[in-house]
Amino acid sequence: MIELLVVVFIVSVLATLSWESLANARKKTQVGNACESVAVLANKARSYALSGIKDADRVRVHCVANTCQIQNFNVISLSWINMIGDTYPLQAAKIDDFDIFYTIPYAIGSGNDVSRVITLISDASITKTLTTSNFKATCQ
Repeated sequence: MIELLVVVFIVSVLATLSWESLANARKKTQVGNACESVAVLANKARSYALSGIKDADRVRVHCVANTCQIQNFNVISLSWINMIGDTYPLQAAKIDDFDIFYTIPYAIGSGNDVSRVITLISDASITKTLTTSNFKATCQ
C-alpha cells in the first residue's frame, strides 16, 4: 500500500510539472502568433506600396486598441482608408499603438526602423519583439 502511495505521489508531481511546461509553451505560442501576424501585415503593406495595388502610393500599418489594419491614403478625401480584408485583432496579446508608413517607389518612409514589444495579456513576462525596417518586418 505504501509503495502504491509513493508511485501515485511521484506520478502526480510529474504531471504537475509537465502541465506547467505545456501552459508556458501555449502562452509563448500565442505571443509568437500575434507577432508573426503583425509582421505579415507590415510586409504585406510594403508590398502594396511597391506594387501600387488598389492605387496605394502611401500605405501604413495602423495598430490601435490591439487591432492592426493596413490602410492606404485616399488623395480625394485626404484620409486613410482601410484596405479590405487586412485587419488583425490581437486576441491574447497586446501592443502599444503605432503606425508604420510605406510610400512608393521604394516603400521607404518614416517610422519604419523601430522595435515594438508584443506582450501576452495574461502574463506580461512573456513577450516577443517585432522589428521593422524599410525592407522587412520580423519577430524575435
